[in-house]
Amino acid sequence: MNYRLRAFKIAEGLCPGPLNYYMSHWDTMDDGPHFTWLVQGGERTILINTGLPQKPEDLDNLNSASLAFHPKNELPADQIWPQQKVLAEVGVKPEDVDTVLIISMGAYATGNIELFRNAQIYLSRTGWVDFLAPKRPSLVARGGVFTPSTLTYLITEAWERLHLVGNEEEVLEGIKMFWVGCHHRGSMAVSIQTAKGRVVLSDSIFRYENFEQSVPIGVLENLFEFYDALDRVRKEADIVIPTHDNRLYVRFPNGIIA
Repeated sequence: MNYRLRAFKIAEGLCPGPLNYYMSHWDTMDDGPHFTWLVQGGERTILINTGLPQKPEDLDNLNSASLAFHPKNELPADQIWPQQKVLAEVGVKPEDVDTVLIISMGAYATGNIELFRNAQIYLSRTGWVDFLAPKRPSLVARGGVFTPSTLTYLITEAWERLHLVGNEEEVLEGIKMFWVGCHHRGSMAVSIQTAKGRVVLSDSIFRYENFEQSVPIGVLENLFEFYDALDRVRKEADIVIPTHDNRLYVRFPNGIIA
């Protein structure tokens, strides 16, 4: 099974350099894009991450959590494009999505899960347990992980469709998820079989330098897990896609990866 994979930018902000690059780039501000990824093949329509919350109060909560890291680390509302409108440009409606894969347990990536009411939902068991019963203080406020609407949806209407993924699982033929940690306890990678080989997206790799130059991301809970994640991704991947890098569109025009 070979899947098609395309990236869509759904938000653009500014990101302080030290958030992308560990203990460096102190005086720089980078572009801060957010993406969703559409995977299609075998009559399946799959979405990787579901984007930023659309209610103003939920976006305010997310920005408050982000501003705790840096006074310019926020996403303005006029630079966020609703996911359903972005997908509509290629003829995909929310009800068409049958599977949602969450590789980033933050409201910037989980904010619209409730839009996709026909989808099976896969996210990290480690991250879920840590969210519900944390053993240590979190770097992110609870509202920065799931909005109230998303959390209510997951534990009520979507409960029978929620799948908690362990260290590694083939969730669909040709698609597997594996835990990487590093950024957060709920950070995953997804490996997708395509005609170009295995494509891997990992929440532990924000920018191309993180992978190609082994520069750790700056917002991380465990530095050693970053290097473990690199080792695993390098063994797995033919193509590696960072999660927050506009240069993706230079290497893959129109976001068409495979």
